[in-house]
Amino acid sequence: MIKKYLNVFSFAFLNMAVTGSAYANGSGGGHGIGPGFGGVIVALGILTFICLLSTFILGVVMPKKRKILFPWHKRLGIAAVITATIHGMMVLIFH
Repeated sequence: MIKKYLNVFSFAFLNMAVTGSAYANGSGGGHGIGPGFGGVIVALGILTFICLLSTFILGVVMPKKRKILFPWHKRLGIAAVITATIHGMMVLIFH
């Protein structure tokens, strides 16, 4: 059940990201400093979203196998905070 929702949600998000990049001529916003930064910002945003979604899913499934899943839940949470911080700083600096 969760896998079905994950597939639908990830498809919708990736479709939105690709469509947004296409409208912005591939620069991830259309008004950045260089063509390389827009792609990195979009990729970091997608990576942040994947980390957040994975952390959420592990949190939902965690009561079944807590000893195995909690360390991964914690690691993904830390990775989500780090990628979100880098993504946010790049957006503020380069866009």
